[in-house]
Amino acid sequence: MSLLELKGVRIAYGQAVAVQDLSLHLDKGEFVSLIGHNGVGKSSTVKAIAGLVKPASGTISFEGEEIQGKDPGAILRKGIAVVPEGRRIFTRLTVKENLTVGATVRKDRSGTETSYEEMIERFPVLGKYAQRMAGLLSGGEQQQLAIARALMSTPQLLLLDEPSLGLAPQIVDQVFDLLGQLRDQGTTIFLIEQNAAQAIRASDRYYVMRTGGIIQVEAQGGENADISQIEADYLHFGKV
Repeated sequence: MSLLELKGVRIAYGQAVAVQDLSLHLDKGEFVSLIGHNGVGKSSTVKAIAGLVKPASGTISFEGEEIQGKDPGAILRKGIAVVPEGRRIFTRLTVKENLTVGATVRKDRSGTETSYEEMIERFPVLGKYAQRMAGLLSGGEQQQLAIARALMSTPQLLLLDEPSLGLAPQIVDQVFDLLGQLRDQGTTIFLIEQNAAQAIRASDRYYVMRTGGIIQVEAQGGENADISQIEADYLHFGKV
């Protein structure tokens, strides 16, 4: 049984269809990427999984239980943590306060401090700036904070929406290195990305989404993945 599975998902905003007949799956321990240009339905897919949008039809199952239409809090408590596009940290709270917020859904409140210590060990810059207002961090530091905040809920699935967006190439490399480390430590990762080449090389598997949420490609990722056709498709958009 897959950890996460979407079957025939259709997402519409009034008469406008954003996603049509989307099906994919993610197994425990995998690093899977969903790539595609702007406007193909990637963000709508994230919102549907996170409970921010209810699909018009189709099913979204997590650990075999249908979750489409459930509220975001319930989905987070089930074990899906989202690192949203644009990071959306609490800029007027300190780094430590942001991390503490990430643990509010946990039942084992006694483990919050232990997880905090783990996060500042894993992300040393967050320990260095623990009492600094999060809005004063650099873009790369804020992205680390957003990931660490999601991990504070001890999720079974980490869902990231465009984590490389707006970051300098060197910082993007650091983010992907971090995701690779998390995967190696057993974290299940579902990455939504425009940066096709890096996403494919980082992933165990990847899907390519075309306009309307149609899966055009499902293939194996990794350092040796053949991305020549993907590069050809993306080259004129400058996304590889």
